[in-house]
Amino acid sequence: MTASADAQPDGTADGRRMEEAGAPRDHGQTLREGRPETAYAGTLATAETEFRRLTAEWKRETAHLSSPDLIAEHRAYQEIIGMGKYAIPLILHDLGQTKAQWFLALRSIARESPVEPKDRGDVDAMTNAWLDWGRKYRYID
Repeated sequence: MTASADAQPDGTADGRRMEEAGAPRDHGQTLREGRPETAYAGTLATAETEFRRLTAEWKRETAHLSSPDLIAEHRAYQEIIGMGKYAIPLILHDLGQTKAQWFLALRSIARESPVEPKDRGDVDAMTNAWLDWGRKYRYID
C-alpha cells in the first residue's frame, strides 16, 4: 500500500491522531462491547456473513495467483479490510485454520504488526505471531 499524497505525518488523511480517526490500535474496546470502530455499520452477525461471502469470492478468484500483492489487491480482500475491527476475529480464525494470506489485511486494520523482522516470509511464524496477538488483545480465545 502506498501513502496518499494527502496523508498527514500521523498517518491520517485529515491530521487527526489515529486513535481519534477510529484506528483499531486502541485495544481497550473489544468487539464484545458492541462499539464499532470503523465506518462498517453492520452487526457482528452481519459482518460474519459478509466476511464469509467475501472470503469465498477472494479465495476462489485468487487461488491461481502466487503474488501476495496481487492477492491483496482483490476487491473482496479490500472490502474485508474496510470492515475494520469487525473482521479481525474472523480473519484470525480463518488464518488459524487455513494460513491464507491475511497478513496485509491484519496489518492494515490493526495498524501494527507483531511479526518479528526475522520471521517475515515464514508463514508458520507469522501465523503464530498474529494468533498470539489476537489472544493477547482478546480478539480470539
